[in-house]
Amino acid sequence: MCHLQKFFNLRKWGGWMSDQFITIHDKYLFFFKPLEPSLIMNIIHAFVNFTCSYIDCPIMKDNIFFKTTKFHSITRTISDFVHLSSNGMKFGSFKENIVFHDGTINVRTSEIYKSMYDIHYQRWLKWFDLKQIFVVNGDDLITNPVPILQKIETYLNISHFFKDSMFIMNKKKGFFCWKKNAKQKNPKCFGSHRGQEHPTLSTNTLHKLKSFLKPHARRFCHMANVNFNWCSL
Repeated sequence: MCHLQKFFNLRKWGGWMSDQFITIHDKYLFFFKPLEPSLIMNIIHAFVNFTCSYIDCPIMKDNIFFKTTKFHSITRTISDFVHLSSNGMKFGSFKENIVFHDGTINVRTSEIYKSMYDIHYQRWLKWFDLKQIFVVNGDDLITNPVPILQKIETYLNISHFFKDSMFIMNKKKGFFCWKKNAKQKNPKCFGSHRGQEHPTLSTNTLHKLKSFLKPHARRFCHMANVNFNWCSL
């Protein structure tokens, strides 16, 4: 089999490779980076054209699959602000950072930019087919992970590994912890940066945020052919 790792830095994109395909999840927020889709496609083309013509290579560009997890865009925006604030990268209130004095939304902030899912997804569809991108409802993944993980396994046509017994709810944070088997004493949980308390927003600020993000959420869900609970906000 061709050694794609030499050409394709899978760790950078949170990738995993089998003998038949490569799957990549949105690690390090590559979903939002404008040049990333073309960069990945160019690497794939280079690999296929210059290497696989000489030796047997089952991994082709149509065998590249992506998994991207998307949350309720308003919740995601607030969570991102909380995370940046806790790391000293944001100062002031949510409203001061997100809403201009004239009441319009500041689209230049990373929190808003990343929540405009349709803009980023459209970029990926220029380079990859819809069937190559599996979109996960992040809200469902948090509350009931096993069915979502099994859907991903089915999508990749691999045997089911995950079971309900592998997940234990951390009631303090509101997230599930994971353990591979019963012999594992300490389950793996999210770090302290997850499950932080969100600020209380005024009705007016929430309304402005919802009015701005609603059309983006609807367009994204239409393009991705999904019907998540937050598609209509």
